[in-house]
Amino acid sequence: MLSLIAGVITKEINPLIVADDLGYIVSEGLREKTLSLYDAFLINQEKIRIRRFGYQQPAWNYNLSLFGLLQIFMQYLCALAFKETTTAKIVKEWLQTDLFILKEKRHNYIVSKLYDNKDLSLNNDWLKELSLVRKQYETLSDDNGPYHIEVFPCDYASPEDALLGVPAAELFFKDKTISPFTEDLLVAISVSQWG
Repeated sequence: MLSLIAGVITKEINPLIVADDLGYIVSEGLREKTLSLYDAFLINQEKIRIRRFGYQQPAWNYNLSLFGLLQIFMQYLCALAFKETTTAKIVKEWLQTDLFILKEKRHNYIVSKLYDNKDLSLNNDWLKELSLVRKQYETLSDDNGPYHIEVFPCDYASPEDALLGVPAAELFFKDKTISPFTEDLLVAISVSQWG
């Protein structure tokens, strides 16, 4: 099933559909345990990169949402947790750029901090706050969301805990081998119009 979707992705012309399909691959792969967290991280990077075409190119008539900005923020945290410095730098630039094209103006606990902290310096207090939100997620009001636990890596892993050095966040320190499926998918994307 995932292989079939991967073939369709490289032929699709709408970046939003491609991003949605990649998101499906990530969520199904994690749920079915056919993708490692690192594989999912790499595919999620492509999902975000391609989705950005949807709000950067007027033809697609799509606006960045709070949810979309949280996806970029969490990808940044994951890149830092995986010690992927080049990816972290790229995603940080996306975050700093996209923060200013965000159309949704309601309060959000992360976006408010991003506006105040444009250089994205992550101190332990902020990471502890994110960890606490993750632990209290079931009791939080939907009105104050979206929450960072609702986007990749969801409840599969906690990059904020990994950055705090919490032993339970060891998924970020395990083997970063890329599966053949992920490798093939990334190659297919790179030689397609999305590369």
